[in-house]
Amino acid sequence: MKRLPLIITLVVGGFLGWWSHRALFLSEMANLKQRHAALIAEIHQKAHQDTLSAIQQMKDAQSRAAKLDEYYSGKLANVEEENAVLRADIAAGTRRVQIAASNLTACQRTQNRDTGTGRVGDGSQVELTAKAGRAIYDIRAGIISDQTKLDYLQQYVRDIVRQCKP
Repeated sequence: MKRLPLIITLVVGGFLGWWSHRALFLSEMANLKQRHAALIAEIHQKAHQDTLSAIQQMKDAQSRAAKLDEYYSGKLANVEEENAVLRADIAAGTRRVQIAASNLTACQRTQNRDTGTGRVGDGSQVELTAKAGRAIYDIRAGIISDQTKLDYLQQYVRDIVRQCKP
C-alpha cells in the first residue's frame, strides 16, 4: 500500500504533464493558424494587386495596339486614295508618266515638239502608254501598302517587346 500514493502521484503527474503539453500544443497551433491566416491574406492581397496590374497593362497594350492600327490603317487608306486618284488621272489622260529612256517595250517615244521629229539622243522623253502608267501606279501602290504594313508590324513588335521588359 505504500506504493499506492506513489502510483497515484505518477498518474496525476503524468496526466498534468500531458494536459499542460496538450495546452501548449493547442496554443502553438492557434498561433500557427493565425500566422497562416495572415500570410494567406497577404498573399491574396498581393495576387489581387498583381492581377489588377496585369489587367491594366493588358488594357493599355490593347489601347496602344488599337491606336497603332488606326494610325497605319488611316495612312494606308490615304495612300490608296492618292493612288486611285493618280490612276484615274492617267486613265482620263490628264496625267502622264514619263521615263527618260527609249529602250522600254511598253513605251511610246514622244516627238520633238518643235520639229515634229523624234530621235534617240535629241533630249526627248519617253512617255508610257496609259496601260503601262497604270501598271506603274499599281506597283507603287503595292510597294507603299507593303511598307505601311511592315511599319505597322515593326511598331507592334516594339510595343510587345517593351511590355515584356520588366
